[in-house]
Amino acid sequence: MSQINPVAANKVELDHAQKLALNQYLLDGKALFISLPQTNMMPIRAQLLHVIAGQTLLIRPLIKSDQLDIRVKLNGAATLSVRLAVPNGVLCFESKLIPQPQQPQWTIGLQWPEQMRIEQSRHFSRVALHQVLLVERTGDMRRRAMLLNLSEQGMQVEYHAALGMIGDELHVSLELPFDEGAISVEANAIIRSKFSEISEDHVLHGLEFCNLTAAANSNIQRYMQQRLSAQNDAAMPV
Repeated sequence: MSQINPVAANKVELDHAQKLALNQYLLDGKALFISLPQTNMMPIRAQLLHVIAGQTLLIRPLIKSDQLDIRVKLNGAATLSVRLAVPNGVLCFESKLIPQPQQPQWTIGLQWPEQMRIEQSRHFSRVALHQVLLVERTGDMRRRAMLLNLSEQGMQVEYHAALGMIGDELHVSLELPFDEGAISVEANAIIRSKFSEISEDHVLHGLEFCNLTAAANSNIQRYMQQRLSAQNDAAMPV
């Protein structure tokens, strides 16, 4: 199994990048975001068309006809930065471009990445969860989505379609599984994720809590402390 080593508060380096990417993240059909390295250029959504393990990633930028100047910049670049939403953060790597004359004009070839990293929250630790929660937007129906991870700042939620636009406020209802029993938590959260869409029927949303009640804030903090303490105890040598 690939090992993940912490290197900073907001990053983890990924060992055995080829095996990890092939098995979990870099799969045909995934949507991702590309941009030029070390620029302020807004990320462009693209689709991963085909993966040749250890060799090439074929991607197709999903850009509008009025963005042809960006298209020229991408095709003329030596490397591209790639970001892909994953359950425990955002997978990031840079890759050299490979000419693909046999492919349609809109297809770009990338060298298989040798190094990758996952970027996480700079200020708040996350714990993995996999349980149903209820999500409701004002004036809309209540929906059952999947909670993937939680922090004191917010959460990551998966749904089969977009739950709203970035900046929209949602009401969420979840249960935190304490040792003494589950506690229900009601909270408001704003959609903040820039890298949420990973396919047409599989969308990850980064939500940031807002206007938490004292009770909700206390329960989330207590749950996080309990989970992180248990993780630290498990990591200690016997």
